[in-house]
Amino acid sequence: MDAGSGKLEAIEQTATEKIPRAFNIDPTGKFLVVAGQDSGKIAVFMIDNQSGKLTQTDSIEVVKGPARVEIVARP
Repeated sequence: MDAGSGKLEAIEQTATEKIPRAFNIDPTGKFLVVAGQDSGKIAVFMIDNQSGKLTQTDSIEVVKGPARVEIVARP
């Protein structure tokens, strides 16, 4: 991000599940979760706090054609 204007800049492109349909960032800002419409999986990425770059940590099979990512805090 440009500190003066607040404009965001692309820093990289990262491969994810086939046909990414939805994504969400957890409340801590540490993880990005992406649903793959054609893969039936969600990919979990750790967000580097300094650079903003992503590192995939997991790929989890969920349901056919996931359409939404909702992150819910555990009690």
